[in-house]
Amino acid sequence: MSPLLSVRGLVKRYGGLLVTDQVDLDIGPGEIHAVIGPNGAGKTTLIHQVSGEVRSDAGQVLLDGRDVTRHPVAARAQAGLGRSYQITSIIGEFSVLENVLLAVQAVHGHNFHFWRPVTATPALVEAADRVLALVGLLPVRGRTAGLLSYGQQRQLELAMTLATEPKVLLLDEPMAGLGPAETQQMVQVLQGLRSRYAMLLVEHDMHAVFALADCLSVLVYGKVIFRGTPEEVRESPAVREAYLGDEEIPA
Repeated sequence: MSPLLSVRGLVKRYGGLLVTDQVDLDIGPGEIHAVIGPNGAGKTTLIHQVSGEVRSDAGQVLLDGRDVTRHPVAARAQAGLGRSYQITSIIGEFSVLENVLLAVQAVHGHNFHFWRPVTATPALVEAADRVLALVGLLPVRGRTAGLLSYGQQRQLELAMTLATEPKVLLLDEPMAGLGPAETQQMVQVLQGLRSRYAMLLVEHDMHAVFALADCLSVLVYGKVIFRGTPEEVRESPAVREAYLGDEEIPA
């Protein structure tokens, strides 16, 4: 089966510093591909290159067979790249439903009108409710977003990303700042989404990574030094050496 996302030879330099070095990735439908590595390995820069927020010095990004290398962020999003961030970007004063409706109406070309609230448009509300159900927030759709727990706010941000109807999810540390119970909840949410979306995951929580990933690429000084299944990565001497003094690889 052809990959939904293909990255070929991505390179990013800042002066004499080589941040990503000829990175290749393939992610198929329903696959979760994690990129792990020590701090400063270039993981976030790689996500920025794939999303279009950072212009690559060399390489190619293909989305569902379409070359989007020269596309800006908005065009890549329209083509099917959905991006989540380390820091939540919800509107705290809006309800959970209204936050998701912002993303839904942008995709469907609707705008808020003073004389007709978007919540009165059944098709948009149904679309919002579908993604809220996917992330487990449908029961709190009417709650003010700023009153949610931090874990629920991260789930809400994910719902807003899903509302853009992506083919591939770019997940930049979705567990950042979460406690153990909230992390487990997010893992369960992402497990439930895997049949619907391909995912590129950058995450420091190794237990979450190894619970989710089908394939891992290990990035060190911008270069992929190893790629394999979770079991292969655990057994790799090169990976263990790269992680000495940094993140621990779960046994």
